[in-house]
Amino acid sequence: MITDYLRTLFSSRFRLALSGCASVAITIAKKGHSEFNSADADVVLASCDGARFAVHKCILSLASPFFKDMFSLPQPSSGSSVPKDVDIECTESKAVLCALLHFMYPVPNPQIASLDELVPLIEAAQKFRLEYLHDELRAMLIDERFGFVKKAPLRVYAIATRFPKGHASGGERPAAVQCSRLRDHDSGVTRVEI
Repeated sequence: MITDYLRTLFSSRFRLALSGCASVAITIAKKGHSEFNSADADVVLASCDGARFAVHKCILSLASPFFKDMFSLPQPSSGSSVPKDVDIECTESKAVLCALLHFMYPVPNPQIASLDELVPLIEAAQKFRLEYLHDELRAMLIDERFGFVKKAPLRVYAIATRFPKGHASGGERPAAVQCSRLRDHDSGVTRVEI
């Protein structure tokens, strides 16, 4: 029931971001946000580049089975020498963690402007088992409003095949169709960065 609520909340917020309503550019995420430094937070996520996000276990657990499982593991007893407020070290950058938290929390979603911003988010959504977000981000690959297929069809095809689809329709076919329309001199690509 809560998962359905989150999926509904995300879907409606995703449509708002696409329609140009209140949204925050992912580039703003590089500066950090005070809404993820809550005084009543019970866990801290630390990015690979040193940013710290004081957040709430309950929100992370509701949004992600990964965090739900992590927080359900037995904790050290109160008499041990391990401090209670241990950071969770993440391999994601500050920008990626901040964007993910924007999708999980009831704040405006980030606006994704390029494939360079989208790919690390898809990777993180897959890692943290955020299936609803993974599917929505993957759907952005082929959404005409973003223009990724038209600008970089071969790269979109590579990305779509790298990340298996969940519940959303795949991006491989539209990207492959666009690739087939490339003229011979346009298709001289020997390496595609994803």
